[in-house]
Amino acid sequence: MIQQIDAPLREDVRLLGNLLGETLKEHAGQDLFNQVEQIRALSKGARDGQVEAEKQLEQLFLSLEDEEILPLTRAFTHFLNFANIAEQYNVVRSRRQSEFDENAPSPNPLDHLFQKFKDHEISADTLFKQICELNIELVLTAHPTEVSRRTL
Repeated sequence: MIQQIDAPLREDVRLLGNLLGETLKEHAGQDLFNQVEQIRALSKGARDGQVEAEKQLEQLFLSLEDEEILPLTRAFTHFLNFANIAEQYNVVRSRRQSEFDENAPSPNPLDHLFQKFKDHEISADTLFKQICELNIELVLTAHPTEVSRRTL
């Protein structure tokens, strides 16, 4: 169910990512685009637990020249901003759809989360205990940027 709900969002993020990639190639060159794609692929591998990808990513970052860092940082910043825009648009799209179609999925992400708890037979007591054990830390950054989280 969640996969179907997230499909339009993933399509929007993919579209904006592809447009960014084409813009990078046209205005910054193929080399920057290739670096971004290599970092993106290695990052996905490292996130998925591939130790070799993590090592390669570390080596790549250590080998970067100072003048290469800013364009890479800007490219990934633009992608995160585009992903945020896509996510905000997806929220609006979901709300509009639910206004006009009573059979449309609820735009409230908590509805899907609580349904998942029910489907996996997670009791209110178990959920309460888990919430009580949460360790939440605030993170302060030097820039007033916002990167919205897609997960709860």
